Amino acid sequence: MISSSLILQRFKQTMNIKRPKNKAPTVSKSMIIRSIASSTAIETGQPIAVIEAKLKVASKKYRHLKLAS
Repeated sequence: MISSSLILQRFKQTMNIKRPKNKAPTVSKSMIIRSIASSTAIETGQPIAVIEAKLKVASKKYRHLKLAS
């Protein structure tokens, strides 16, 4: 029978995925639009592509406006 420590050691070798600890994941504007579109699609039953297209058009429409700070 294989010992649990050997199984754990082999698992760690196969799962050798490294990510920098100090670096935050980058989130692009298209990723945000896609997540909003998919969430809205689940709630409304509309296709994701239609909602995503509407969000992209709306962002171009009000591009000259700035948020209050």
